[in-house]
Amino acid sequence: MPHILLLKKEYIVSDITKYTFVIFSTSWCAPCHKLISLLKELYSKKNTVIEFIYISIDEDNRKKNWKELMVKEQIP
Repeated sequence: MPHILLLKKEYIVSDITKYTFVIFSTSWCAPCHKLISLLKELYSKKNTVIEFIYISIDEDNRKKNWKELMVKEQIP
């Protein structure tokens, strides 16, 4: 039987006056990590008109790795 994970619903769009850029990533995805500097640059230039939302698709046992990556890369 497959493992079923129940998640809390959250709104992704928090500000309807801005565009919403949804970024799906994981703590172990090297190609995703290569995009971080570009995304940070884009954020610094466009954060007044674009809301950036990161969604981790890491499994539960890797959530700590994801949080550490966010801190290490200083992702707002």
